[in-house]
Amino acid sequence: MNSPFFHPNRLLAQAKSTFQIDTRGLPVISFGELLTFAIRGIFIVAGLLALFYALMGGLAWITSGGKKEEVQAARDKIQAAIVGIFVLIIVLTIMYTLETAVFKRAICFGISCDVSIPRLNITPLPGTDDSSSLLPGGNNEQSQNGQNAPNGSNKGTTGNQLPNTGGGGQ
Repeated sequence: MNSPFFHPNRLLAQAKSTFQIDTRGLPVISFGELLTFAIRGIFIVAGLLALFYALMGGLAWITSGGKKEEVQAARDKIQAAIVGIFVLIIVLTIMYTLETAVFKRAICFGISCDVSIPRLNITPLPGTDDSSSLLPGGNNEQSQNGQNAPNGSNKGTTGNQLPNTGGGGQ
């Protein structure tokens, strides 16, 4: 019973193991960085496809043999590719200008900086329970002593009602 694989005093259920991942080589990216990568990748792929389409139009022009219909089709392909490249350049210029000049990089679309959306910093009113108003259906209102109140009988500041300030009809 002296086997290197089986030892009678060692039980596998009692074995303690520590498992750690070395993240020095694997950086954890944020959602904004991932969106930035995807947006920039889409623009790069669109530009490469436009160039490829122009090259296909040039190849079609060379192989047309002087036939008017084929030359016109090749010319249309090249024209469409050039228009596509200009549209890409205009969109990138507008987005870059919005990011840097208008929003001063507070809001970024992924062209000159990572995608970022500013937070709204909305705080609930004092005395309100913001989690109860998120529950769909049911009666989430409570009376002043903590008991459930029937619909319409609670005029306090709990649930999703605003406090009565005396400025209007309730």
